[in-house]
Amino acid sequence: MKKFGYVAAIMMLAVLTIAPGAYAKKDKGASNNPPVPSDVYAKYDVNTNGVLDLSEKDVIKADYAKDPSNPLLKPFDINNDGKLSDDEISMIPATKTADAPKEKKHKKNK
Repeated sequence: MKKFGYVAAIMMLAVLTIAPGAYAKKDKGASNNPPVPSDVYAKYDVNTNGVLDLSEKDVIKADYAKDPSNPLLKPFDINNDGKLSDDEISMIPATKTADAPKEKKHKKNK
């Protein structure tokens, strides 16, 4: 009878550890879809190699210097000095899934 209790306990542990993985949601098709360039890369990565080259970075810096309120580039001006440094430009994500978070709208309490 003791053997039955041990076997039942082991089987229950196995079911509890394996079952959650079987019911986990799987992201269907995510690995099949190629990453989409972020809006910044879509506009400034002229040669579409997925890297912002020196000349492309210079264009980004010039555009942001002309218009520091540019909504496409402003989120990356971390220190809010009105200029984009090489470090700030290097933090611009290459794909949309990694875009800078958009500001959340707060719900008003009635």
